[in-house]
Amino acid sequence: MDIPVENNPVLGFHDIGSRFDWSLNSIRPNRLLELLNWLKSARDFRPELLFDDAYRSVFQAAEENPDLFRSFIPKISVITSQIGETGSWDIRPGSSGKLHCSEKELQFLSTLGWEVISHSHLHLALDQLGAKALKSELAESKSRIEHLTGKPVDSLSFPFGRVTPRVLEAAQDAGYSRFYSNKTHSDRIRRVWTVYRWDSDAQVLAKLSRSKWEETRLNFISCFSGLTVLAQKGAGYYRHQNKNKTP
Repeated sequence: MDIPVENNPVLGFHDIGSRFDWSLNSIRPNRLLELLNWLKSARDFRPELLFDDAYRSVFQAAEENPDLFRSFIPKISVITSQIGETGSWDIRPGSSGKLHCSEKELQFLSTLGWEVISHSHLHLALDQLGAKALKSELAESKSRIEHLTGKPVDSLSFPFGRVTPRVLEAAQDAGYSRFYSNKTHSDRIRRVWTVYRWDSDAQVLAKLSRSKWEETRLNFISCFSGLTVLAQKGAGYYRHQNKNKTP
């Protein structure tokens, strides 16, 4: 099945916070509001917004500025095992202590018009899972979000942006039909142009115009997410999941 190419660019975000963070993904609240107000006033661009990992800070920003976010097409991708929890999947210095949205907070965002989509159940690299573990990972996430919001879930944001033909086929078999990745794949998977903490307005404009130079830069930065995958492997996450799903 072919996935149609969309015209609107997708800007990607993660955590919103002022405290120091080793990650480049955390954007300051004032900077995000400044950026969204600028985009709202622009004639040429009205991007979709995708907030990966469903951090509670995103709910707080949306609750305080509901009309501003509604001006776009906001999406939040959920790690269903982490709902209402402090993130345990992200094995990096300084990554602990970040809260994920609770069930009620996700339901509230859904009533505001946000699309609540899947970011898998455990936030593992899907290409590292065997067939049974992969099927379970995709189905569990979809089922939990649909039960939570009462709405069908047909969109999936791939953890770490990693996807192979096998993973894509499994996702389609699980009932997903719209796909997002922070890496360049094909027209079947929408490219998410991640906005990092220190990105300038010029760099955001380069993302919106789909600059090849910016695409190359983002692809290079996203390679470092492989370190988290290696840490997960070292902790036995993949071995445990694949072993448990073996008949």
